[in-house]
Amino acid sequence: FGASKNSIVITHVGIITEVVSPQKVLFVHASGKRGVVEDNFMHYHWQEVFISATRPNYYINTHEISNLLNK
Repeated sequence: FGASKNSIVITHVGIITEVVSPQKVLFVHASGKRGVVEDNFMHYHWQEVFISATRPNYYINTHEISNLLNK
């Protein structure tokens, strides 16, 4: 997420925790005022400041870590 609408600099991150419906996608993030919270990603605020998403590849990451540990 960016700091404001149309931002291209990522200033905030979150992790999707549950997809309840197409209109309700919950994610966890750290709020400066509210601490660690779960919010609806589909809320207009998050849609306006959204920049990018990625899904980590578990196999590649664990394989790379295993290779590093075996050196």
